[in-house]
Amino acid sequence: MKTTYGGPAGPSLGPPNYPEGTPAAVLAKYPLSAYPTPGDAWTAVGSDSNVCRHPYLNSRVSQFVPLYAYEFSDRNAPWYFPPVSFAHGAAHTIDIQFLVADWHGGSLGILHKLAPNEQVLARQLVSASPAIQI
Repeated sequence: MKTTYGGPAGPSLGPPNYPEGTPAAVLAKYPLSAYPTPGDAWTAVGSDSNVCRHPYLNSRVSQFVPLYAYEFSDRNAPWYFPPVSFAHGAAHTIDIQFLVADWHGGSLGILHKLAPNEQVLARQLVSASPAIQI
């Protein structure tokens, strides 16, 4: 927490810095005692911080161009990265395999064929995203 929230907050680890006391505030909001493992706590912090900034960004971008957004929340989606020691949840980029057939995250990725119910979700996502051409 101190490394992530105790210094630069800007793009590419540039200015501005997080306000003094931010690491302690984050720990108070996400106490380790509320999670089964430190990895689960860190996942919650990272997920929430990522999701919370998107409505702001979307509202700004949509003033200038058509914008289509969704929140992928399938916490049981296939995990195509090498195994981790904590529950990954609906992690960043896990939705790509629903948008691009046979996506598996690159050379270290693990290809999983989508189950029938996941194929239904994939068709729904693709049909709702007019900019995606597969």
